[in-house]
Amino acid sequence: MPALEFLDGAIRESLRIRAVVPFVVRLTKWPFAAGGREYPPGVVLCPCSYLVHRREDLYPEPGRFRPERFAGRKFGPHEWFPFGGGNRVCLGMPFALYEMKVLLATLLSQVQLTRPAGARSRPRRYGLVLGPDDGARVVVQRSTP
Repeated sequence: MPALEFLDGAIRESLRIRAVVPFVVRLTKWPFAAGGREYPPGVVLCPCSYLVHRREDLYPEPGRFRPERFAGRKFGPHEWFPFGGGNRVCLGMPFALYEMKVLLATLLSQVQLTRPAGARSRPRRYGLVLGPDDGARVVVQRSTP
């Protein structure tokens, strides 16, 4: 699994472009400074990964799918955070990333996945999370040996 650097980049790039949770919610308990501003206790802050993940200075050509941008570079916790960030980051993040890598490596070594002609998924809200409005339909064909 560690040798699958491009697959890891593709997973991270997919999560950058289509984060499942587009923002997180935090309540300040103490005075807090961010972005040159001071926030008093009791303020609700909502860091938006959707906007951060489209910053041109962090991700040149942010609208393009470019898995190679993750090769040899580790983005900071305030630059890439599809699982939330800080000390409240999702505890399942390492497992989820590893599970995606194992599943996709296994699946893609045995079958070929294509989208049906003309298929286009759009983000749809399902409670607090986003998902594809069409179920992300794919055509599965067995790979030739």
